[in-house]
Amino acid sequence: MRPLVEPHLTALLPYVPGKPIEETEREYGVTNIAKLASNENCLGTSPLATSAVRAMLDKAHLYPDAGAFALKARIAQFHDVEPKHIVIGNGTNELITLLCRLLLAKGDVLVNAWPSFVCYRMGGRQQGATEVAVPLTADFDYDLDGLAAAINSEVRTKLVFLANPNNPTGRCFTHSELLAFLAKIPNDVVVVIDEAYAEYVNLDDAVDAVAVVKRRPRTVMLRTFSKAYGLGAYRVGYAIGDVEVMDLLDRLRDAFNVSSLAQVAATAALDDVEFVHRSRSHNDAQRPVLAEGLIARGLIVTPSQTNFLMVTLPDDAGIDLPSLNVALLRRALIVRPVANYGLPRSFRVTIGAADENQRLLTALDAVFAEARAGAPAGSP
Repeated sequence: MRPLVEPHLTALLPYVPGKPIEETEREYGVTNIAKLASNENCLGTSPLATSAVRAMLDKAHLYPDAGAFALKARIAQFHDVEPKHIVIGNGTNELITLLCRLLLAKGDVLVNAWPSFVCYRMGGRQQGATEVAVPLTADFDYDLDGLAAAINSEVRTKLVFLANPNNPTGRCFTHSELLAFLAKIPNDVVVVIDEAYAEYVNLDDAVDAVAVVKRRPRTVMLRTFSKAYGLGAYRVGYAIGDVEVMDLLDRLRDAFNVSSLAQVAATAALDDVEFVHRSRSHNDAQRPVLAEGLIARGLIVTPSQTNFLMVTLPDDAGIDLPSLNVALLRRALIVRPVANYGLPRSFRVTIGAADENQRLLTALDAVFAEARAGAPAGSP
């Protein structure tokens, strides 16, 4: 009998999402969960977006605008581009998958940093492409010189993903570093700059991806409404790029891929300057507090430009990461182990509300005290 699918598809591993609140409550018998695993906005959702959705509910029987005209127009105004340079996606995950479908075939090369967002790797493998993974530096920064060398040595390189800031590390490169990288690679290679956490970046030389897109045609910028705008449940993101690339990308979209509720929420959220300012200000205030608290407890914290921290257990912590994770779950705290990124002693923690951050630090004190005393892992 013929194989059902191509061999590269049977080898795919599914995306593993963060543990949901409801499942944790059932499994561990806890309430008042602090979910610090998925980098959601601890301040909630943009109030303007929520109001816009409520006003739209009585029209939920109608199909959405398949072209997302109003949302595209607002994004175009926001970034000073024309709507024809924009494609709207069901979150940036859909756009990542579509870019891989558009640009990669069996035998083509995807150059990627590692560890970086796992969906880049998954998108390439779905197409049967060859992935060349360039390790991060010892400080978890992108090795842009190494990426350029890999691209130039692999003549079939079609696509490069750059997460800036990077997930799961939180590290960020500058605009000058990006321009120096782009000067070293062929103009026909498509470079995707994924800026899921761009609103949280606080650098003097922050990347201006739109300016790069306007200067270099085969460059694509990705943005999401899931983080700073608090629209994770709505699943809406967008790509900005050259008209040739965007036209082809738009043809691959499913019809009505973004709901009416998501479209009106995102359109309104772009006007909610006050909410984004509060989100960023909260993050700027609480990230150093949480980082310092973690470091004071002997943990290794990677400096971050995002609303999360990557935290690593030292060798002498007295507890392994799976045991620590269970102990925190029993205390109604969800963090995100990142062993699937090749970091078996590291976890990612979202910058939460002030009381959630303190709950985490207090829980770590108890867990480490139990570990020193030889108590069973995960004791409540």
